[in-house]
Amino acid sequence: MDINTLQAGFDTLLKAKYGPIVKAMAIPKEVEVGTPDIERVAAANPGSYPVQMKLADYLYKEGRIDEAMRVWERAAELVPIAVGPTSPHVMMAKISVQKGDSARAIKELEALLETSHTDLESARMLAKLLQEAGGADKTRLMKVYALISSLDPFDAANHSALGRLKMAAGDPTTAAREFRAAIAAGSLDEAAAHVDLAESYVALGDKVKAKREAIAAMEVAPGYPRAQDLLLKLLP
Repeated sequence: MDINTLQAGFDTLLKAKYGPIVKAMAIPKEVEVGTPDIERVAAANPGSYPVQMKLADYLYKEGRIDEAMRVWERAAELVPIAVGPTSPHVMMAKISVQKGDSARAIKELEALLETSHTDLESARMLAKLLQEAGGADKTRLMKVYALISSLDPFDAANHSALGRLKMAAGDPTTAAREFRAAIAAGSLDEAAAHVDLAESYVALGDKVKAKREAIAAMEVAPGYPRAQDLLLKLLP
C-alpha cells in the first residue's frame, strides 16, 4: 500500500468516526457575535453542541432544571465523547444526585467514564454511589475501583476495597496485590490491611506468608481479634 492510499483510507475513517462530531462542534455566527437570545438561537440550531450547552447553562441558572436536563441529553447525543467538569454527563449526574436519583446518576457517570479515563473525581463519585446502592453489581464496582487505583495509586482505602471484592470473587492473586499496595500506601487501618493480606495468602496456600502478616497485624494491634483468630488457625 502506498502512502496516498493509506492517507485516503485514514481520512475516510476519521470522517466516518468523527465527522458528525466535527459538524456538531461548529459555532453559528449568531453565537459568535454574542446574541442574548440563546433560546431562539438554540431552536434554530438543534445540531450545534456549543449552542445547546449554552442553552442548558442558561436554563440551569434560571432554575429550569428539567428543561436543562433535556438539553444536556441532546448535547450528549451530539458529542458522546464530551468530557470535563461541565460536560453533559457530569452535569446530569450532579443534578440527579441532588434529586436523589442515584440510578440516573450512576448511568450518566458510567457513560462518561467509557470515554473519560482520567476523571478521578467522577470515578470516586461513581464508586460512592455504587457502594450506597447496596445490591450493586460487584463487577461494575470492581471496574471503578480498578480505575481509581490506576489514577491514584496512593489511595490505600481503595486498594483494600478492591482487594476484598477480588477475594469475594475468588481471585486471591489480585487481592493479594491490592492488599500489598494498601499497606505500601499507608493504610489508616494497618492491622486490618495485614490480616486482609494474610487471608489472601491462606487462599493461595502460602501459610508461611500468611503467618508473617498475621504477626505483623498483632504487632500493630496486639488485641486485634481477626489477627488472633487467624494466627491460631495457622499454628501447627
